[in-house]
Amino acid sequence: MSTLEIVCGVLVLIASIILIVIVLAQHGKTSALGGSITGGSSESFLSKKGTSTKDERFIRVTRVVAVAFVVLVIVAEVVMAFANHAH
Repeated sequence: MSTLEIVCGVLVLIASIILIVIVLAQHGKTSALGGSITGGSSESFLSKKGTSTKDERFIRVTRVVAVAFVVLVIVAEVVMAFANHAH
């Protein structure tokens, strides 16, 4: 196994852990939907806006990390394919 293969594998592992943590840290939309149906929302407009901005940031970061993860997996696969053909 070459150094480049190890580096790609470690980067894929790190990206996958970050992606899992980010997804788990996000709030589900079902709780907001349930509160709006039952009328049990205790948030004011200002607190909703602050939460919305935070959630939008999480969504943006999730998209970036997901794209990076997919690109890293493709790069790792190409590196491993070339390494196998070289031997």
